[in-house]
Amino acid sequence: MVVANLRQAGRALAIGALSLRKLGAKLQPGIRFVCYHDVLPGETASLEAQLLLMREQGEFIDLDRAIGLMEARSVLDRPLFTVTFDDGLATTCGEAWPVFERLGIPLSIFIITSLVGQPGYMSWDDIAAMAKSPLVTFGSHTVNHRNLMSLSADEVRLELTQSKAEIEAALNRRCDHFCCPWGRPDRDFRSDRDPQIAMEVGYRSFLTTQRGLTRTGDKLPLVKRDVIHMHSSRAELRHFLF
Repeated sequence: MVVANLRQAGRALAIGALSLRKLGAKLQPGIRFVCYHDVLPGETASLEAQLLLMREQGEFIDLDRAIGLMEARSVLDRPLFTVTFDDGLATTCGEAWPVFERLGIPLSIFIITSLVGQPGYMSWDDIAAMAKSPLVTFGSHTVNHRNLMSLSADEVRLELTQSKAEIEAALNRRCDHFCCPWGRPDRDFRSDRDPQIAMEVGYRSFLTTQRGLTRTGDKLPLVKRDVIHMHSSRAELRHFLF
């Protein structure tokens, strides 16, 4: 525990020092895809503060528009932010969604279809209610949240195809976006296989957790994302997002 705390403190100090280099610097044009997971009761103020800080730096756009800009290789002339939530946790509906609705900020949610309705996860009724909002987009996070790297090509295809079909049947709309569990290239998915399978079964995007700014010319379906937590400091946001 002591060693872990020391490592965490050291990481925070390093990030704080690195973030100072960006003070006063002009933000680079491009898209930052932000990845959240859980927002616990009592953390909504932190979420709102982070979103407002992003809004000060750039413009929020929804996932469909962001992927459309990438598909068209549009010139990106300002900072853009696209917010995503993984797993389909109940707190995304109960805690996070009201904040996004009040601020008018779009969000995308990637659900694990086998866990819908299980304790701690959204129900299909929750998902259907959220899907009525023009701010909300739903995508697939597989059926069973398995590590794609450990699966055969046929197993990967089944996870992607079945989850897509379940979401489309439940919502009566296309499911165009896929988010890889854990999302680290060549650790959690095969970069030479799995994005291609995603395109073959009808997805427009394959979201990862590889950090970085998306610029004009970045090739789909791979999408970089920066994982952010409710306890992430302003310095950490400045380091990773600004």
